[in-house]
Amino acid sequence: MTLDLDQLFTDEDGDANFRYHLENAPDWLKLVNVSYGTDGSVTGELTGTVPPGIDKSAFDVMLVATDEAGGRGMTKFNIIVDDGNDAITGINLTNADGTDNAFKTVSLPENDTSGMVIGTLSADDLDNPRHPNGMHTFEVAKSQQDTFEIAEDGVTLKVKDGVALDHEPATGGANSIEVSITAKDGGGESLTQSITVNVTDNNDAPSVKNEPGNWWVTVDEDLDADDVTEPGEWLKFSLETGNDLRALFQDPDAGEVLTYSIVSGPSWLEIDGKTGDFDSKKGTVPTRGIHDVHREGDRQGGCERRGELPDRGRALRHQPAKRRQFRTGHQDRRRRHQRNRQGRRQGGHHHHRGRRPRRGRYPPLGRRASRRGGEGGS
Repeated sequence: MTLDLDQLFTDEDGDANFRYHLENAPDWLKLVNVSYGTDGSVTGELTGTVPPGIDKSAFDVMLVATDEAGGRGMTKFNIIVDDGNDAITGINLTNADGTDNAFKTVSLPENDTSGMVIGTLSADDLDNPRHPNGMHTFEVAKSQQDTFEIAEDGVTLKVKDGVALDHEPATGGANSIEVSITAKDGGGESLTQSITVNVTDNNDAPSVKNEPGNWWVTVDEDLDADDVTEPGEWLKFSLETGNDLRALFQDPDAGEVLTYSIVSGPSWLEIDGKTGDFDSKKGTVPTRGIHDVHREGDRQGGCERRGELPDRGRALRHQPAKRRQFRTGHQDRRRRHQRNRQGRRQGGHHHHRGRRPRRGRYPPLGRRASRRGGEGGS
């Protein structure tokens, strides 16, 4: 290989009569045929024959120029010996703390959007890492690039910023993900292997799944509190819960048991925390008006999982709670009296006295329930 030596060195003294030689070079590498042209150009030949057994070696060689006064200048270049491109035989993962991850398996929590680091990638390759055949790039499979990426340094595998892993299969997640990684070297060799990411579960808050609708209740005007001797005597209905098609609340965590409570509502209404059933309280009668009822679904026992001890990490409550409205007797009684007066003016006989309400469950959500002797549709 021919070197233009005069382009590599200059001398502020104007001395161009440099002598050139190599330092720290292997014995088989020589600088020969240094030639000084009349136009000031200087060239030399870098030559050598690599002996057997020197494959995959690297040498840091110093080219030195010396002027007539003994001043020295030098520049370094590398000689990398490689007899051919060897195949990549493996992809390695180093943990964030620098330890080797022999099983190429990590555990990461769900719901974290901070861009979690999985580890640092490297490749097993017999080629010298300073030769292009031993230099590698890494790529995540295209189908997974919305979730995982290689950082700007080219070797750090991580979850993309703003992306959260999901443990629950019911919401499209998975408790284990095989991340496909392809390593390529500068000579065209490549290898694809997987890194296993186990997604650990966190407690997800229950969320509202369906709207409950409204209920209308008409109660006998002569009903006294002392006459109400049992809970649910003039009002009883159920919420859809659990696996019902129109369940009000859902929890993405498998196996969670929800309990229910009234956050705000009329004093004469109560709820069964386990079943979600509403009842009028014993010894109460409703007050006139429209009443907003707020309720929420909680995990049983403070995030308790069925078959396991309670998780004391945090108690999750869902807000905002949805509403169910009740219109009680006095509004309907006023309308009834208006109809009665109109009927008497027209010679009709429309007045009748309401009967005590029957006990029993009311129609599904969204249906009108008349407590004056029957049930009717909306």
